[in-house]
Amino acid sequence: MDKVLADLEFAAANVRAVDGEKGLNVTKWVVLAFMSRYMLFEGTWQKYHHNNNAKATEYLRKSKWAAKQVMDGGGYSFSHPYRESFNSLDLATNREIIMYRSYVTAVITHSLMSYVNKEGQTGVSKDLVEAYLCSDGLPIGLSTQYQGDKKIEDVLANRDPRLPQTINPELRPNGSTGRYNNLGPSSSGYCTWKFLNDALRDKPNGISNANDSDAPVIRYGEVLMNYAEACAVLGEIGAEPLTQADLDASINVLRTRYGMPHLQVMGNSAAVGGVAYDDPKRDNTVSGIMWEIRRERRIELAMEGFRLDDLRRWKKLPYLDMPSHPDINRGAWIKRSEWVKPAGGSWLAAEVKLTGPEEGYIIPSVSSLADRKFEHERVYLDPIPSGQIKIYSDRKYTLSQNEGW
Repeated sequence: MDKVLADLEFAAANVRAVDGEKGLNVTKWVVLAFMSRYMLFEGTWQKYHHNNNAKATEYLRKSKWAAKQVMDGGGYSFSHPYRESFNSLDLATNREIIMYRSYVTAVITHSLMSYVNKEGQTGVSKDLVEAYLCSDGLPIGLSTQYQGDKKIEDVLANRDPRLPQTINPELRPNGSTGRYNNLGPSSSGYCTWKFLNDALRDKPNGISNANDSDAPVIRYGEVLMNYAEACAVLGEIGAEPLTQADLDASINVLRTRYGMPHLQVMGNSAAVGGVAYDDPKRDNTVSGIMWEIRRERRIELAMEGFRLDDLRRWKKLPYLDMPSHPDINRGAWIKRSEWVKPAGGSWLAAEVKLTGPEEGYIIPSVSSLADRKFEHERVYLDPIPSGQIKIYSDRKYTLSQNEGW
């Protein structure tokens, strides 16, 4: 990683700040954005896995520095609604996007929109949905604004605006395809909306593999979250304290965008409106302020491919232990009586199982995977293929297998 860092620093010093069409070419700002990502990963890995605070401090300071360069000099901001960073036909004018992939009809396309529109999808979990704060900035376990989860309208009411821009305002459990004009169902009942362009949902470029919406590769929202977390972990180590100014320059820029109350730091606690609070669901090995920074990251980057790597680097894969965290394998609350066809029969597939006989939370997985447990720390690293080990051995070098494999 020292060599990786050296390469990144060289690139940051030598790659042009402007080069060709913005967002489609590697520039100084692209380098710095990725540097903030990679150094955050390695810095937190060194801290939580190896207790190597010296190396963690070095890498986290580089992550913080790189993010701050983008924040101060890149000219990025938020010019479009949240969903439009993920479902637009053209991201060229979106000032949040640092780098993106351009898709063009009849040249190169994809099928993500059709997956979240017409096909059966793996739905988001109750665990994720309940992570979104209420509009007063408090967790659902503390907020008087929380309306409950027995109806989708209640789930979405008075919540962080990113929630109704991430999941669809209609439930579509397995078997319900015909009820909604042949729209695809979801294993959890909660359907993804974040990547769907509604204007295209029934057009040729919104179905099958002809989707041509552009795809963000790295964006400003992530850089702000990288900065906030790097600052917070440096504070944990004792290298440099997390300040309110750090939060105001990062997380609270996002919260202003969504009209959410600003996050405040009071020692190791999180606060809103000058009042400290403690989420009843907080992992007691994680400070109150770090818990909220990690929550904000999960929400801002939901379904963008970060969650597993985040849990790995935090050394928190036990969060995926289903017997201990059953809401990972829970979906929306439904009543069977509300899914009866007018002409008889049911809109629910026969395999849909609930936590109760006639009403309850959908249990998406009823296979042996539903009892998945965290049993061995070896899973933090992938096994090295035996063929690769042999290639080294044939050339008189030793490539050691990762521990536990």
